[in-house]
Amino acid sequence: MTEDTLNTARAVAGLLGTRIQIAIPAILAEGESFDAKISVTGADALPLHPKGIILRFDGSMGITGLPQRFALEPNATTGVLRNLTAIGPETVLVRGQVEGGHQRGAGAVVTSNPAWVFKTPSYRVFFGDLHVHTEYSNCSAWRCLSPEWCYEYARDIALLDFVAPADHLRGIAADPERWVHLAKAAKTYNRPGSFVTFLAFESSHAQGFGGDNNAYFMDDDASYFWLDREDMRGIAPHVHLRELWQFLDAAGKPYLTVPHHTGRAAKYRAWDEAYQGRRIKNFDDGSTARPWALLRTGRGDVGGAPRRNRRSVI
Repeated sequence: MTEDTLNTARAVAGLLGTRIQIAIPAILAEGESFDAKISVTGADALPLHPKGIILRFDGSMGITGLPQRFALEPNATTGVLRNLTAIGPETVLVRGQVEGGHQRGAGAVVTSNPAWVFKTPSYRVFFGDLHVHTEYSNCSAWRCLSPEWCYEYARDIALLDFVAPADHLRGIAADPERWVHLAKAAKTYNRPGSFVTFLAFESSHAQGFGGDNNAYFMDDDASYFWLDREDMRGIAPHVHLRELWQFLDAAGKPYLTVPHHTGRAAKYRAWDEAYQGRRIKNFDDGSTARPWALLRTGRGDVGGAPRRNRRSVI
């Protein structure tokens, strides 16, 4: 095997691991202006610094304002196509082809997610991750990074609409300053209209006591749940989920709790266990409701449907 052949194989392997993502809003109104975000990652799902990637747009659907070509800035891993307009009538799709002459990878087609176009949208669809662990979680700490990394990766690389670091309470309680940092980061990175953050935690409960549940807050100044009792310690506390809800109700901050998972013996929840339901408190009108959904209808701006913010996401 020659060195040239090996280098060619490495180049091909690198291309196979390269991912160019184009993300656009999934629901649009006729005539609505929007941006298309671009992200380039390698086989490890981390930002890749490409060498002069140029996209030529051809075959796109239901859209005006798209340039003929777009080049990422030198050493940039992300880009934005601004001031595009949805014309429909039903679907918007951005489709680009990688330029590069006779270089390997040239001609590869990159397609955005599809967007549905309505004259008057009654809802929006947002994509996000509601359960990320950071280095504060005391859970697989070797592979967890800072809250800032969580937010920046979700926003800039994964191109998500919302994200919530939901660290284990036992990790947060080990150093109360961790909660202060989490609250500050949630406030700093929250950008209504473009990127939504949530202050959150994961509360562990043994089987028969409710199983693991995550709590999410509308505000950045909520308190985390902790009882200075022996039965609160460990990875499967014998503290009932009712005590978590009682604490959250008494605190008076709008919240949502969601089971970590469905029935799974290794994670302390049986299929027939009571208190399986989701619980929303004070997010809208002071009532307690279940179940929940990650969309809200009939609110907001264009076409009566909401833009990205904490209330519209929950």
